Amino acid sequence: MSRKNKGTKTEVSKWLAIVCAYRKEESELQATLDSAAESAGEIATIIAVEDKDATGPGRNRDRGIQAAPAGTEVIIVIDAHMRFQGDVLARMAEQVRANGGLLAPICHHNEQMSFDSPPYSGAKIMWTADDHTPRFAPLAAKWVKTGGPGPRNAVMGACYAFRRQWYNDAGCPLAMLAGWGGDEEALSIAAWMSGEEISVFDGHVAHLYRARQPWNVPSMTPVALSRSALVQAFVMECGSRSELMQHLRRNNITMPEKHPMQAEIDRVKTAMLKQRRTFKDWRREVCNQDGVYQAKQDGDEKQQRVQNPVVVRKPIECPHCGAQHDHDLPVENTYHNGQRRRHICPVCRLPFQTAPLVSVPQVVAIGI
Repeated sequence: MSRKNKGTKTEVSKWLAIVCAYRKEESELQATLDSAAESAGEIATIIAVEDKDATGPGRNRDRGIQAAPAGTEVIIVIDAHMRFQGDVLARMAEQVRANGGLLAPICHHNEQMSFDSPPYSGAKIMWTADDHTPRFAPLAAKWVKTGGPGPRNAVMGACYAFRRQWYNDAGCPLAMLAGWGGDEEALSIAAWMSGEEISVFDGHVAHLYRARQPWNVPSMTPVALSRSALVQAFVMECGSRSELMQHLRRNNITMPEKHPMQAEIDRVKTAMLKQRRTFKDWRREVCNQDGVYQAKQDGDEKQQRVQNPVVVRKPIECPHCGAQHDHDLPVENTYHNGQRRRHICPVCRLPFQTAPLVSVPQVVAIGI
C-alpha cells in the first residue's frame, strides 16, 4: 500500500475506485456503500452514480469509471444492494493490481442478503437462451451453482474487479449498453478475447434477490438494444451475427433503424479486432461450456465438418480493419459500369470498394 508524506501527516494513495450505479428508489444504497467502504479500507474512492434517465447500470457504471480520480488503477463495480464479507474488496483489488484479470467473488443471492444460503460461483454464457430475460436472449450469462474459487467462463454476482487501463483499452464495453443487462457478458467476452484471466475470487459477498424491482421499467426496447450491442460488438462472422439478431427479434420488440449506441459499439469492435484471440475462438472454446474454462490442448484443433457443403453468401470484409459486415451494408455509390460499389466501413470509417456479392458453396464447421 503506497503512502505519500505531507508534513507530519501520512496520506494513503487511493488507487481503487468502487463504482455503484443506483436508482433513486433504492432503499439499500447507504448500507451498501458503508459496507463497501469498510471492506475496501483507505485505498478506495467510493463513486455513486444515479441512473436518472433509466439507461441501466452499464452506462452509469461507465460514467463512474470515467469520473474516477486520475491515480485510479483498479475498478470494482458493485450493485446498490449488497453486503461484503470482511476485507474481500481490498483483497480482490490487490490481486487485480498485481496480476490483472477480471474477478468476481463467490456470491450469496437471496432475499435476506444472508451469507447462510448456498452460494453461486461465476457463470457460463449460452449462445442463445429462451428462459432468460428477455425471453429470447443471445449470449446470455447463467449462474454456476457449484464449484469454488478458480477460473470461469464468465463473471456473475454484481461485483467485478478489473484494471482501469484494460477497460479503456478494451473500448469501455459497459458504455455500449443501452439498458438493463449485458454487463457480465460484455466484460467477460472482452476479457477473454484480450487474454485476461476470468476467475472467481476466494471471498464472499451477498446480493439482494428481489422478485420485483421497486421501480418501473417503461420499455423492453433498451434491454433488447443491450443484447443487440453485444452481438454487434463481438460477433465478427456475418452468418452468426444474423442468426443471433434473428433470435433476438423473436421478442417482437420494435428496434430503431440505427442503434443509439453505435459509436460505442464500433469502439469496442475496433478494440476487439486488435486482440490476439478471436470471437470464433471464444465460441469454440468457451461458449456453452460448463462454466470452467479449460485451455485448449494440442491436437484439439480438428473440427467436424458438414458432409454436404451448404450455400451461403460471403460477407463483405473491410480491407483496412478486417471487419465483416452483413449484405445490407449501405452502398455510398455505384460506379458507372455497375461492377464496383463504394462503402464506408462502420468500424474504422474508411472507404473501400467491392464487387457485387455472389452466393458460393462453402464448407461450414460445426461449432464455429
